[in-house]
Parts: sequence; structure tokens; C-alpha cells
Amino acid sequence: MPRKRPSALRVTTGRRPREKTAVIDGVPLKVVHEIARLECVHFWPGAVSSAFRTWVSLARQRPWPTFSQIPFCPCCSPFDARDTLERALRVMSPAARRHLRAKLGPVDDLIRSRTPNDPFADPAAPWWDRLLWSR
Repeated sequence: MPRKRPSALRVTTGRRPREKTAVIDGVPLKVVHEIARLECVHFWPGAVSSAFRTWVSLARQRPWPTFSQIPFCPCCSPFDARDTLERALRVMSPAARRHLRAKLGPVDDLIRSRTPNDPFADPAAPWWDRLLWSR
């Protein structure tokens, strides 16, 4: 008996192939699925994991970057990545938020320890926007 082509099967079942979900290492699968769901609604596929990788790469950068070395265009700025992570944390469930904050906390602490605060920054701004080299 001949076999149906996969495209013919998708037409009859009405299902599209699923996109590969981006994963943050050390985060439970349940949290990864929640992140994938909120990316479909609030962001784009892979936005949270991409932002996390960008923020971690800034923290691990050697030698520590100066003001002139940090890109400020919206597509490559690590501060935009941190904004994306914060928006994701706001819409997540408390359990998923706890797991992502546990992964994000050491990275934030490392960046805070290496960078002084700007005394002239707006106190209402998030802490990553009040860092001395983030202006």
C-alpha cells in the first residue's frame, strides 16, 4: 500500500510542523514550554533565550567593556536584552519566574559587581539603565 506524502498528511490533519523551541540550559522543560507559549503572544520565537544568551555574553566578556565598546542599536544592545527578560518575567507564572530568576540572578550579580552606578541616572529607571556605562 502506498504511503501518503507528509505534506498531504498535514493538509488532512490541519497541523503544521512545530518550530524548534529554544532552551535555556538548566531550566525545567515545563518552564521552557511556558516561555515558548508567552513568546508566541508577547514576543517572537526564541526571544527570551536569545536575550538570555546576550546578557550572559556581556557578563562573561573579557576584558570588561567600556562605554564606547557596547553597541546601542536596538538589535544588539545587551540592555534591550535585559528589558526583554524583565518583560518576560512579568508575564510568567510565579513558579516559572522563580526558575528563570534563579538562572538570571548570578549573571545580574556579576554585572552589578563589575559596574558602578551612575549618580546622575534617573532613580526610577531599572538598575541596568542606571549603570555608569549604560548611558
